[in-house]
Amino acid sequence: MDIGTQILSLRENSETQMRLFMSNATEDEVVRFFKALKHNTSLLELRIVSIGVEDLDFGIEPLRDTLIVNETLQVLDLSFTNLTNTGSKLLAAAIGENKGLKSLILEETNISTTGVCSLATAIKQNKSLEELNLSNNQLGDIAISALAKALKENNSVTSLHLYQNVLNGSGARNLGETLTVNQSILYLDLHLSRIKDNECKRLADALKINHVLEELNLYDNYISHIGARYFGQALRVNKSLVSLNMNKNVLG
Repeated sequence: MDIGTQILSLRENSETQMRLFMSNATEDEVVRFFKALKHNTSLLELRIVSIGVEDLDFGIEPLRDTLIVNETLQVLDLSFTNLTNTGSKLLAAAIGENKGLKSLILEETNISTTGVCSLATAIKQNKSLEELNLSNNQLGDIAISALAKALKENNSVTSLHLYQNVLNGSGARNLGETLTVNQSILYLDLHLSRIKDNECKRLADALKINHVLEELNLYDNYISHIGARYFGQALRVNKSLVSLNMNKNVLG
């Protein structure tokens, strides 16, 4: 479907899912697309496909303006695009005000620490978002800590995907602290996050207090029998966790 047809579909409220190919659109077409989306009441899922940094920045400002007023869209997927600091700040501004979006997928977007910090501020304000996916962005301590602190104040996110980032040090400590107070996160995906035994202790200690989390994915990390023992002790106390994936670790 070309963008002209997509714009017409938005105006006619005839589609519930759509892909927007930014690299094939002119600036005028992108503006018209998002203007049409502002008042659309049928589209539930939008996946934006972009090849280069310039392509995504090209449309992020009109996307922000749309997300601020549109309350119908539930899923926004920007995976495998390039989200710059400018784009991240504009997106975060929209997320802070949006009242309808339930799923934000930013897998492998090259979002920076600065971008995540902007998004974390928005997460404190947002009341509708249920799924947040920041996987495969090689985020470190500062970014994960900022997000974890924001989630202490958020009660809507139930599914958090952080796999293929780097969880250690202050990031693990802050995420653990968040799990002791957060009352909404049911699913936490941390596979391929370079987690070692010290980080396991932070998470296991949190599970002794947390009684909400149901699924924890620790597949393919660097966890030994020592880390496994921490979780074994935690599970004697924890009554909510029903799935703990520790496959492909070095348990011995």
